[in-house]
Amino acid sequence: MRRTYLIPRLLSRRTWAALVCAGILAGCSKPAPTPDDLLATVGGSEIRMGDFEQELVLQSRRGGTPPSYAAVLEEMIHRQALVNQAMVHGLHEDPELRRAWQNLLIAAFKERELEPRLEQIQVDAREVENLAAQARATAAANPIIQSRVALLFQPVHRSMSEARQAEARTRLAEAALKAKELPASELSFGALAIDFSEDQATRFKGGDLGWLEHSPGRYSYPSNLLSAVFSLEQKGEIIGPIEA
Repeated sequence: MRRTYLIPRLLSRRTWAALVCAGILAGCSKPAPTPDDLLATVGGSEIRMGDFEQELVLQSRRGGTPPSYAAVLEEMIHRQALVNQAMVHGLHEDPELRRAWQNLLIAAFKERELEPRLEQIQVDAREVENLAAQARATAAANPIIQSRVALLFQPVHRSMSEARQAEARTRLAEAALKAKELPASELSFGALAIDFSEDQATRFKGGDLGWLEHSPGRYSYPSNLLSAVFSLEQKGEIIGPIEA
């Protein structure tokens, strides 16, 4: 059976209530005779009249001297060729670029769809206050109690000798004595966790486990450890060693 020896310390307690798809670059062809709206083919990608008209609208929004139709089409062909080449090199699969593209979509969606709707929402101040009062009443009737706890941990394995197990108990007993000498401003076990704890997740944070909610069955820690932790009442109070 695996046993561990632990010393928990109460730190505080609180109650609180369309990515462009393109083919492989293979050169640029003259506008094909059919279909009628096809202006150019770049690799496996087509530039159609609808794409061209949209580009004209976008460029007109920039202001300045409007470019010639030929210059606009040439720019579209050049850009599509570069997109195709980027696809060949797999840049469309780069996680950072994919995330940047998603962020652009999200920003555009918020600007065009969400923000206009939010501007139309009328908020009734009295209704908000009523909801807040209901929330406060619910929190007062069902308080959530949490304890912030730090822990010193020594593992004991089945294969260990009695002498080694006794050593683990002795080390934590020594740590408990040293912990009681810590200044009141120390909110955890501080450097003692580095010297006396084998819990790699917390030993460099003073043994700090964070906030634990007083809720049975919520955590996988041993029940006798949680019972001891939740019995602590005073900030800075120490208990243990506890065998779990």
